[in-house]
Amino acid sequence: MTSYAESDDADATQLMQTLKSFGMNGYSVAKGAIQTIQLKGSVTITNGAACDNGHRTYDVDLTEVDANGKTIRTYDIDHSNGCQKPSAAENFNDLLNRWGGSTLEGDCGLGHCWYTIRSITCTHYGATSYAKAIDSCSVELSNDD
Repeated sequence: MTSYAESDDADATQLMQTLKSFGMNGYSVAKGAIQTIQLKGSVTITNGAACDNGHRTYDVDLTEVDANGKTIRTYDIDHSNGCQKPSAAENFNDLLNRWGGSTLEGDCGLGHCWYTIRSITCTHYGATSYAKAIDSCSVELSNDD
């Protein structure tokens, strides 16, 4: 199953800001596009056993790519303190749930659920004399891989 979503509203801005908070810088591709961040990766969710209260733990691996699909940098999103408070990986998974991730969590086995981030592409367009600045994102997630 594959989930595909696009947005150019507050959800796109939040996703763009989250990616920047992980240290992603992106690249410039076109006139008016100040910055594009493109990535792929995976999310693994482990049920229960890691915490006394059955809290899930999250592992998010991301690979930032350039305009040609070449790897710029890889990221392992911090999943420490997941039992005491939401980790960065859990918060990122929650954000992806709004982009269709929650529809893919049915792919589970041996206490793990996972899905692939086939592509996330977010672009920030600067303000002009006739339009305000805007962020636009497309997200493709899958549990087929």
